[in-house]
Amino acid sequence: MSSEATTGIITQMIGLLLEENPAYFLVEVKIIPTNNVKVFLDADGGVSIDKCVQYNRALYKMLE
Repeated sequence: MSSEATTGIITQMIGLLLEENPAYFLVEVKIIPTNNVKVFLDADGGVSIDKCVQYNRALYKMLE
């Protein structure tokens, strides 16, 4: 599967996670050659570390 296709699938997964809280939005998804996925989220009021951890764990479970 190409990197662009994988990025698209991950973007859709994140969209599902962010539906619960429309204040948060996806900025970018990057996949580096070692298959390390980096997701950048933001919100008008900023994103707390606790929310980052919550979304990271939820996305990790979806990717497994």
